[in-house]
Amino acid sequence: MMSTEENAQATNSFVPSPSTPHKQKGYMGNRIPANVLLAIPSSQGAQATLGSIKDHTTKNVRHILARDVANFQLASSKRWVHSHLVGLGAIKHRKADTRYSIEEINEDLRPCLEEVLKVWDVNNSEKSGKETKGKAKKIQEYHTIMKEFSTYAKTTVETERYPHFVKASNTILEVLQPLQIGDAGQAKAMGEDDSIIFMVSHPTRIPTIHQGATYHRVPDIGLALWKHVLPLYETTRNTTSTRSLRPPRVRQERLQERVLQPPAEPLRWQHALIFAEKKLGQKMLKHSIPVNHHVYTADPLDEGGNLLQFMTKKEVIEEVVQAARSSSMEGSGDKVVSETTTESTLGTRKRSAAHLVGGSRSKRKKSSGKGSISIENKGLKVNMLTEDDRHGIVQLADYAAESMYNSFGRNHALGFLINGSTLNLWIFDHEGPIQVAGFDFIQDFPHYLLLLYVLQRMRLEDFGFLPDLGNTADEGGTYSVDFKGNKGNDWVSGKDSGDSKLQVKLEGVEGEGVPHKFGLNGRSTGVRLGTATITKPGEKDATRKVALKLSWKEASRRCEKDVIERARKDIGAGLNLATQDEPDPRNFLPEVLAERRYTQFDTKIIRDLILLKLDDVNVMRSRYPYLIVMPQYDPIHTLVKDSGFPLLNALLALIYCHAVLWTLGIQHGDISEGNLMVDPSTGFPKLCDFDLSHFEHDIRPSGFSNTGTWAFMATELLTERAMKGFIKRRYRHEVESFIAVLVWLLLRYENGRPISNPPLSEWDSTFYEICAAKRKGTFEDIITGELAKPGWLSSAIWDGLTHAVSELDEHRHELDHLLSKSRTAARRNVPMDAKDAKRLEYFNGMEYAGEVFKWLFTVPAAECSKWAALIRKILQ
Repeated sequence: MMSTEENAQATNSFVPSPSTPHKQKGYMGNRIPANVLLAIPSSQGAQATLGSIKDHTTKNVRHILARDVANFQLASSKRWVHSHLVGLGAIKHRKADTRYSIEEINEDLRPCLEEVLKVWDVNNSEKSGKETKGKAKKIQEYHTIMKEFSTYAKTTVETERYPHFVKASNTILEVLQPLQIGDAGQAKAMGEDDSIIFMVSHPTRIPTIHQGATYHRVPDIGLALWKHVLPLYETTRNTTSTRSLRPPRVRQERLQERVLQPPAEPLRWQHALIFAEKKLGQKMLKHSIPVNHHVYTADPLDEGGNLLQFMTKKEVIEEVVQAARSSSMEGSGDKVVSETTTESTLGTRKRSAAHLVGGSRSKRKKSSGKGSISIENKGLKVNMLTEDDRHGIVQLADYAAESMYNSFGRNHALGFLINGSTLNLWIFDHEGPIQVAGFDFIQDFPHYLLLLYVLQRMRLEDFGFLPDLGNTADEGGTYSVDFKGNKGNDWVSGKDSGDSKLQVKLEGVEGEGVPHKFGLNGRSTGVRLGTATITKPGEKDATRKVALKLSWKEASRRCEKDVIERARKDIGAGLNLATQDEPDPRNFLPEVLAERRYTQFDTKIIRDLILLKLDDVNVMRSRYPYLIVMPQYDPIHTLVKDSGFPLLNALLALIYCHAVLWTLGIQHGDISEGNLMVDPSTGFPKLCDFDLSHFEHDIRPSGFSNTGTWAFMATELLTERAMKGFIKRRYRHEVESFIAVLVWLLLRYENGRPISNPPLSEWDSTFYEICAAKRKGTFEDIITGELAKPGWLSSAIWDGLTHAVSELDEHRHELDHLLSKSRTAARRNVPMDAKDAKRLEYFNGMEYAGEVFKWLFTVPAAECSKWAALIRKILQ
């Protein structure tokens, strides 16, 4: 259901045999019925829909995560902390969402650091005995923290460091809880439901379900709300009544002790606020652990006097990705001779490593850990990717991807990468990863205090949970989304919509839907199903079954609602229906009931605030969450029945609608099974998902014309030149996509349901070369007769399809020859032969739309002649 991603590399997932009821607990334990979760490839983007992932990132997706992580941007830890302190009101004289100079930030952070250090200051004026006792307790807690850090530093076994980090951090949280800085109030007291607490997670395995199969991950440390951690450590012997009899302080102390060990039950992905991945680093840290808290000063972190253009050489970054890609190729069992070079293997989302080439005199050195390369410049610590340690960073990225996949509406996820005592905060959002420059949490203890002070007071939205979507709800909870007319970023359809209220209520956390795509970057479209209640003054409430589609749209692209409205308007202005019975193309467009634009979560905002260099441009471009509400439509495969004629007629209607849009300059850009639907109430087929559509004369948002779902994209677009945006999308590419979808549907479904062990799974791959090669192989098998007609299918339709595939193959060879002649003429600076030029112009123009009808109108179906006449009319 409307679930493609932009320019990304994703694996596919398929529903099992109809004989096995399909239930997937993708996010929030959601049950997804087979008629809703489509057996389709996801569109290819930096989103990786894992189909075979076990306890670690497997070969077939490692190159995707490694590539995405390699494209990180570098941010300042001071800027991140400062921006949140401003948002909390701790720095009252500064405005939120404003970038300040490092000098201003240092000036603002110094008094904040003084405040967190005063927690242990015993040299104040006279205090009462009670207060003195309280200060003594804080001094005791300080020594506890230093003892844990000292033991942490001396420990040579990685897993034995976990409880020391957790205990020290939780003790700090407890001490900082009542502290008020500026207008930043007290945090939730340790033990309250919404207070935060660190916990050892390793070696408890956290399950996730992808397409009906269960896989596991093993994060080292987690941070979550108290109410979500407490049940994990309650055994069956500890009933609710027993827990209620336990005094609050006893429960608090008991849990703080128990989180030093792994839980009996795993933390749920959607409940995790942060995961930490630890690496041993040095065998034994040589830190001098201060016994006296006065050793620490309120000096802000020294991240270097210059903005560092850091690097491991470009070759190192590319070798990491290439090694993972080669490993994935081997794991796939496919050997494809590719025209791509090392540079091209990064796909359309490859980011030049030129921004990593350092002009500063940074000191590069290898740690004694697993080959990690760090760069130090006056205190700035950056973890660089190498062949040896990429798995630690990729694992952290994997946990972030799981957290976003298992939550409907997770805008971003945070993670700690801890190497020895160097802590790097990572931010994973839908534009790409950000590595916040690291610091030593023992030597730079005051900065760590300030970081925990911020985390302790952050809202769920700051941890990435979009409001009102119930992401952290408990099992069986309910939530609703209210659209309040045309106000702010909300829009509601219908007259007087400014006075109306559309409420979309999803009953139960385990409601039906389609989960977001697994991965880091891109649109990551997900769908929830529910009921819309439309309330208008003086009218009876109306209810409708709806689908909420949430994606992260590129900010520079038009919103889907605007595209559909423009399409309806342009069709209406140019429509010349001969009779009332003549089909109206607008009937084949989806209806939009409401939308919400979460522009306050635009990925550009955080980057403007915290990036070390504002010209550290990410090729992914900024994105923000976009929620659109539509009626529930059925997938197109429900029409695969009755010898295939209902499907063929619906497909011809959609081809007609699609061709009308192209004549108006509206290019859909992603013809795939998931974007072709049918309205069960009217029977009209629907051309859905206009997220990637493009108006002919508009500048393309990211300079790439190659968008869509690889399994169905024209083979000419599955090449290196197309991936780099050098091949203009033509209507012939859309014709090939329609044919590919038709082949896919007829071979994988029967009676509106997926068949057992459906063929063509090999079309889907994380490598576009393999997608193209496998589909070409299927077409050749159809042409030669090696692929037999499904028994239920009409011979007339199969013959027409075989003819279409054969003609498509002949035209592809002819086109390749013409393109070669065109390039030769251009190279020699001579005009192309007039006859060849005219033929090439035909292939590049809308006239080619008639070809598909020539091929398919040989099928003796009742509606074929009608659509043939209509297509001839628009081509005139």
